Amino acid sequence: MNLRKLKNSSTKYVAAACLLLASGSSFAQRGFDFGIKGIYHATGLPNKTDDDAGPELDFKNKMGFGGGVAVGYTITKHLGVEIDALYSKQGWSYTGSVGRINSGNTGILILCDEFQSLAATNNIPFTGTYSADITLNCIKIPLLLRYVGNTSNRTYFSSFIGPQINMLSSTTVQVNGRTASFAAYGVKAEDLYKKMTMDAVLGLGIGIRLPANLTVSAHLRLDYGLGDAEDKSKTYSDNGVSTKIYDPKRATTNNATAGVQISVSYKLKKGKK
Repeated sequence: MNLRKLKNSSTKYVAAACLLLASGSSFAQRGFDFGIKGIYHATGLPNKTDDDAGPELDFKNKMGFGGGVAVGYTITKHLGVEIDALYSKQGWSYTGSVGRINSGNTGILILCDEFQSLAATNNIPFTGTYSADITLNCIKIPLLLRYVGNTSNRTYFSSFIGPQINMLSSTTVQVNGRTASFAAYGVKAEDLYKKMTMDAVLGLGIGIRLPANLTVSAHLRLDYGLGDAEDKSKTYSDNGVSTKIYDPKRATTNNATAGVQISVSYKLKKGKK
């Protein structure tokens, strides 16, 4: 018997077995997961033009909620991908002093001017101080890359990042607590905003393993619009003259949310422990 050949053959078999075990372990970590999510967040529509207006147009974060479903796939021990379908209620709230209303420090029309005009066409009293509220109901489709820590621990680090499609479903504008119609301008409230925009999404938090392939996770979730949420090309008829709704010099308005997301997911194929 040739011991050298036997030794070489044994070495090859051991190496092959190790590769099979490694590939088997890698495969065991893979699998689909399905989940539901709930989000409670502060939302805003920041705009530099309005910000420069000073105290005549003050902002207050609008608290909103969202939620939906998710489908994910674990690629390796630490990496995975996920796509969600989420409903999100967001926007911003405004307050100001009617006596101070003008075109702002920049000479550009700002939202308080528009709120005053909107109140007049809807017979809404507009004296002293005023309040206004913009609500955007959106459907969000984020495509996320997930990174997690050591999932063999009961509690582990969890994160995600990626782009998000933000589709506008409906819009409501209220002035002094009353819903305002844009019928006098020949447009609808949702015409003021783009039907689809792109966001960037980031989440940081923890995951907690539960029995029966269940996981509960909590994340600080942030998203921010990468483009203008307002449709600056939209026009209305002003005594037969087509006029742009927004001042041409108006700055970009970005969708923004920041809040807490709670998720419960079920892993179809149990990962390696």
